[in-house]
Amino acid sequence: MADAILTQSKVCTKCSLDKVFNEFYRHPQGKFGLAPICKACQAAKNAKWREQNKGYKPPCLAGDPDYWKKWRERNPESLASTQKKYREANQELLAKKARDRMRADQVAHNARGEDWRKKNSERFNELRRARYAKNPERAIDQVRQRRATKYASPTRHTLQEVKDLLITQKHCCANCEDDLSIAKRHLDHWMPISRGGSDGIENLQWLCVPCNTKKRAHDPIDWLSQIGKASHWPRRP
Repeated sequence: MADAILTQSKVCTKCSLDKVFNEFYRHPQGKFGLAPICKACQAAKNAKWREQNKGYKPPCLAGDPDYWKKWRERNPESLASTQKKYREANQELLAKKARDRMRADQVAHNARGEDWRKKNSERFNELRRARYAKNPERAIDQVRQRRATKYASPTRHTLQEVKDLLITQKHCCANCEDDLSIAKRHLDHWMPISRGGSDGIENLQWLCVPCNTKKRAHDPIDWLSQIGKASHWPRRP
């Protein structure tokens, strides 16, 4: 292909000289996909224009502070399309910049988020519902992680550990042994975080909704004695 470009030629419409393809700029609508005039003629044309228009500045550089604002108002579809393509092509870069901004000033980041949620409550609730419907276990796990952070829990668990725990319990409630593959389930902190319990997998158990609702934030030993049971799931002491 490179050899063909160097050997094939066409006539410049400006200087009327027969020149190889490499002497022309690309042009999607031109013959052979090339500009009608050669690079040398184009350079001379550009130099002449600059000489005749000394001191010219396009509106975007002429000091008009509202130029880009007006442009955006005139071209909303073009702007949206360009922004979408950029976001799709630079997802990792944008995510890194967002994390860096957040870490640089956590307080200001939280304030901006809170302000946006207040102004866009309907949109925020819509996004939250969609995120929960897409991955309910992950959404619930994030709530638990936030609570653990609030109470400064020394340990953490992973989503995979939580899934493995359900298999270890054979999909049974740790209290009443109800079938959790059918009944709704909650992931419970055996010793509540508010009472000093950790957020590690060693302090977690799967309960059915009724059992977890009754247990709430009670001390587990006291609660077990109240319902007349010696222990929870066998792995508990």
